Amino acid sequence: MFVGVAMVASFTFCNASAHITNEASQGPDVGASGLGGDIMLLVVAEIMPETPDFEPDAPFSRFDLASWAALAADLGEGGETPDIDALAAAALQHGLVESIEGQATYAEINDLLFRGQLTVDRPAATPTGGQAARYIAAQLSTAAGATLLERRGLRFGPVGEVVRVETRSNPDGGSTYVITIGEASLPMYVHGRVGNGPVDLVKWQGRTVRRSLIRELDGIALWTYLEGEPLEVSARHRLE
Repeated sequence: MFVGVAMVASFTFCNASAHITNEASQGPDVGASGLGGDIMLLVVAEIMPETPDFEPDAPFSRFDLASWAALAADLGEGGETPDIDALAAAALQHGLVESIEGQATYAEINDLLFRGQLTVDRPAATPTGGQAARYIAAQLSTAAGATLLERRGLRFGPVGEVVRVETRSNPDGGSTYVITIGEASLPMYVHGRVGNGPVDLVKWQGRTVRRSLIRELDGIALWTYLEGEPLEVSARHRLE
């Protein structure tokens, strides 16, 4: 039993010496776009491939959508710098898409990622990559989005002030970040990410989290994504 707990701690908890990444890892254009939080949310959920060359202002192609849909359907490997060509090919092979030529529409995004459950205002419109990321991230808060997250083994967690960040000893001799938001005290997932905030998790104490994701592994709930409010908003919340 002790060995099992130690193995869980080793492979699922974020060790206090681990390197946490934020939107800066997604390329220089992402931070300047104001989309960092949305993009990190989609990367953590493994809906958007984690690549360093995402161009928010470029047209969102059917090739792009095919690779995203294949990743979200577990038809290929994710992780850092996945094989985008292989993902798009898998989408074609499994019949998710009929073509990877041309630009993707909002209707196609709805069909491929949300199983047609959204009400789309402009179904024939063709978004840029940044617009697609913002749209998909926003729809995760809907019932169809919750279903998509559930398929990815995730759910939205609580938001509010980070009241405490501490390290606790693991059975294997390492240590784990444990972050408390409101009444929820959870360890940070070893593959967790942050958005709109520092990569040093200790510096999150006192900041305000506006979006969080929780993943359950082996019956243990883990923070897998924390997205902060701007510093001035966090400071105002502490004064209220």
